[in-house]
Amino acid sequence: AFLAPPPPPPSVGAQPSPTSLSVRAKEFVPSLGVASAPSPAPVVYGEAQAAYHGEAATRQTALSAAAMQLHMEQVRLMERDAKLKESQDAIRRKEAEAARLAAESDDRLRRMEERKRRVEEEERLAEEELRRKEEEVRRRKEELAQQEQQRLRFMEEQRRQSMWWKSLPPTTCDPISLEPLNELDYPPFQLCSADPTTASADAAVHYFDGHVLAYYLVSNLSFIDPLNRRPLLEVELDSLDGYLLTFNLGRANVKEAWSKHNEELAEKAAGGEGGAGGGGGGQE
Repeated sequence: AFLAPPPPPPSVGAQPSPTSLSVRAKEFVPSLGVASAPSPAPVVYGEAQAAYHGEAATRQTALSAAAMQLHMEQVRLMERDAKLKESQDAIRRKEAEAARLAAESDDRLRRMEERKRRVEEEERLAEEELRRKEEEVRRRKEELAQQEQQRLRFMEEQRRQSMWWKSLPPTTCDPISLEPLNELDYPPFQLCSADPTTASADAAVHYFDGHVLAYYLVSNLSFIDPLNRRPLLEVELDSLDGYLLTFNLGRANVKEAWSKHNEELAEKAAGGEGGAGGGGGGQE
């Protein structure tokens, strides 16, 4: 009976009519579980009206309190829902951030693994290239070594074949040092016994140790064949200088010494001092 909605209270400032009050009282009294009895007396009506107003006020207060509690509970629920939503949003954000970080980490690891694979592949290719080049260098060295051995054998053979002076008799000696020519490490220097510009093909040949001959000519300023005292030509002196350079026998500058000696003789002749010096000037 107390859960039934009460009749609306009278508006403030308006006085209810006796008829409406009696009707409301009749409606309100059964709702309270009180047997209705005819009470035509004005006193009973006044008590019912007071009871009605008191009960209405009580119920209004209880309803207001319940409504207030319900409102507060709704506010708390709304606040809790808001906090829960914020927590869920925060969790979702953290999960999204964690997923993003995990994806970035996975991508970073993937790139690192890919880079590692590329580096390993490059190192493998570099090692293969290095091994290939080393093999090529080794093979090239072997080829060069074989070529060098062949060249040395060929040169040795050529040297043995070209060392014709080794077959000269031991009595064939250098006219200046008197050392056997077949003991030289280089071939003897040859001078034609006659003027090479007019000599025949069968003209005799004089053999000398070219190193001894060059320093003999320069030291004595006597540019002649020591065997027949034939004046040497400029081309023969130039050939002697080339002979010394070819066989690493030093530099005697025979031709230069011959030129200076001829200039000195020409100056002496021009100065009236006359007299050829040094046993002939070797002029052509």
